[in-house]
Amino acid sequence: AHNTIFDKTQRGLSSGILTFSEKIDSVLGSDKLLAEGSRSRGIFSLTTSLTDGEGADFQAKFKIKLRLPRTQSKLNLIVDNISDNFRNDEVPESQLKRAQVETEDNALTTALRYIIAADDQWDINTNAGIKIKLPLDPFVSFRARRNFKLVNWTISLTENVFWFHTKGFGEVTRADFDYPLPRNFLFRFANSASWLKDEGFFTYNNSFTLYHPLPGDRSLSYSIGAVGTSERLIHAESYGFAVSYRQSLFRKWLSLDIIPGVTYPRENHFSGVPSIAFRLESIFGDGG
Repeated sequence: AHNTIFDKTQRGLSSGILTFSEKIDSVLGSDKLLAEGSRSRGIFSLTTSLTDGEGADFQAKFKIKLRLPRTQSKLNLIVDNISDNFRNDEVPESQLKRAQVETEDNALTTALRYIIAADDQWDINTNAGIKIKLPLDPFVSFRARRNFKLVNWTISLTENVFWFHTKGFGEVTRADFDYPLPRNFLFRFANSASWLKDEGFFTYNNSFTLYHPLPGDRSLSYSIGAVGTSERLIHAESYGFAVSYRQSLFRKWLSLDIIPGVTYPRENHFSGVPSIAFRLESIFGDGG
């Protein structure tokens, strides 16, 4: 076993997450936790971005998922500080804005997740929780994902319907098309459309990404894409491209991302805005 100070720290944090569930388990008498989709896990990230004309931004994010005992791995407790986490199903603006961090204040959110199905083909769950800010912001959501093969393509279709007390109803629809290439390369055509009642229009995200694995737990990805809306008329809000370099720093649980990119936003008359981001990401828990 690896016994560096970094590995001991990772094992300690992972054990802490697992021990919490196991202690409750031992008290309530649950046998064991199943289903990969309900594994206890914590993800922490620190991102610094530099954008031309805007200076530097810093952001810290975390998300902890704990599977609860005596529920046949059907219930998770979720705690995070990710603002608008329902937008996770959108095609990431990382294809266009991945070198920038969100400016919205990220309030603490806690929720219970009920897992209806979790396998290679279906992933279906419901969430009920509250965003802890003033005023308090309760929410509920229903999310379903279906994966299937079509010749050499892998297609993933996702639908997420939600309601927030402050934002009202909304939904995100996403369709990803993955195609394997020689030498373990992967091509992805990703598309999403999101709608919020308060906004009253759709936001569209489309991107093409080529994933390029490298030796030694390293990888590159090359992305181009566009963001548009249906406000007044369907139109593009921005275009852009980005390159992401990912390097595993310690085993497979601590990674560094370096992400240069250029966006061409409408508000800047589609002139290029260069940016770069540096992100440290750590994963603890089952499989960490």
